[in-house]
Amino acid sequence: MKEIKHEGESVFATSIGIHENDIWLGTKGASFLLLNREDDKLRFRESITISDFNTLKENSSSFVKLQSDENDLWMLNSGVLTLYEPIKRTTQQVNGQLGINDLITDFIIGDEVLTTFSSRSIYQIPKDVLKSNFKTAPITITEVTVNETPRSLTALSKLDHDENNINFTFNSNGFKASEYVEYQYQINNEEGSWRRVPYGTTQLQFASLSPGDYSFKLRGKNNRSTGYKYLKPVRFTILPPFWQSYWFYALIVLLIIVLTYLIFKRQQEKKNKKRIQEMDKLLMEKKIASLKLENIRSQMNPHFVFNSLNSIQDFIVSNERELASDYLVKFSRLIRKYLDYSQQDEITLGQEIAALKLYLELEKMRFDDELDYSIKIDDTLNIEHIMIPSLLVQPYVENALKHGLMHKPNNRKLMIGCGVIENKKILSIKIEDNGIGRQQSALLNRNRGRSHTSFSTAVNNERASLYKEQFNKPVDIVIEDLVNDGQASGTRVTITLPLN
Repeated sequence: MKEIKHEGESVFATSIGIHENDIWLGTKGASFLLLNREDDKLRFRESITISDFNTLKENSSSFVKLQSDENDLWMLNSGVLTLYEPIKRTTQQVNGQLGINDLITDFIIGDEVLTTFSSRSIYQIPKDVLKSNFKTAPITITEVTVNETPRSLTALSKLDHDENNINFTFNSNGFKASEYVEYQYQINNEEGSWRRVPYGTTQLQFASLSPGDYSFKLRGKNNRSTGYKYLKPVRFTILPPFWQSYWFYALIVLLIIVLTYLIFKRQQEKKNKKRIQEMDKLLMEKKIASLKLENIRSQMNPHFVFNSLNSIQDFIVSNERELASDYLVKFSRLIRKYLDYSQQDEITLGQEIAALKLYLELEKMRFDDELDYSIKIDDTLNIEHIMIPSLLVQPYVENALKHGLMHKPNNRKLMIGCGVIENKKILSIKIEDNGIGRQQSALLNRNRGRSHTSFSTAVNNERASLYKEQFNKPVDIVIEDLVNDGQASGTRVTITLPLN
């Protein structure tokens, strides 16, 4: 007697099967060995483990019984009888598809019939049936759910972007088909890549599918069959959300084009508006420059200059040199102020009043002191910080003297007042005389063939309008005829403008 060893290890056989010169040994390691007996010698031909066959119970620790039959090997393991064909290296189970539902405890192989024994029954099965192929029953889809809500296949063609959790339940009719039919599937035309469904599983779930076109394919094969049964492909489309659709992209592109156009148009309008404003500004500056020249001419009234020079001459002829010198100094200072202020858009109220005082002093000397004038300033006004258009008041004072007081033989009075109205936000300047009035002055001028329109006053009115446009400060000028007992008693000019 000699111990059998395999790869240097002792072999512990739990069962033995003999067929002609082949000896099959079932071992504790859940594997079996094939030995060949030739010339009274044993040689190992093959070693196979349970993991080589998915039909065997992998938790088994040993084979209960082995028996050879011609070129086949019958193996009883954990109540399951398996036919192994070494030439083909294939297995067939004697299972429920043959009507055997009990655990097999023993078996006998006859010439044409296989007899199995269980604790409750005895089965006899023709051996040719055991090797015959079974047909796989047609595969059908029994239920489809979308987001756990049942749907028909016809309603599956187009789904919204959030209907992207799809569950297929399927079946192949036949006795215990769910246990012995192997299913495989493809999703979205994965050519050559069939995925296996675990035995006993008849449901597939696809979660969070992306938008796109899908084709679901399913095939099944009975484990005793040679060919697959195919399910007609199920095609469906998950629509993209509206923000991923072509029309939305087109709308965005259109909006970008429209916005670009509007922005471009707005920029062009701004440029055009700026160009127009610049042109208006140039025109205004040109007009202001022209008005400055006109204003200089108006301040340099030729009658005033002529009369002033005559007065100086009279003082000299009368040997009143001190008066002539005083008059000449004041006259030169006034001319200097006129020239300086005419070059400025604004001067302080204090500068305006200083020029008026010089002018009135000269005119009073020319009137032989028969002129009574007064200048009153509101105590709340800071005349050195209040800005007004340059030489705004002087033309109206000149008009009061030239057209109102000059034609009055005596008691000539002129009052100039500066105050604040409307909660200290509006400056008010009043020039009031007790002359003959505008109507009487106009009549006298017509009789002498002169126009009553004052050139300096017209220029000043236009300057006030431009001042409002340029500095956004309205200058209002109101002229009133004063009447006493139905007789003209003078003229009042009121100039108002906002305090800066």
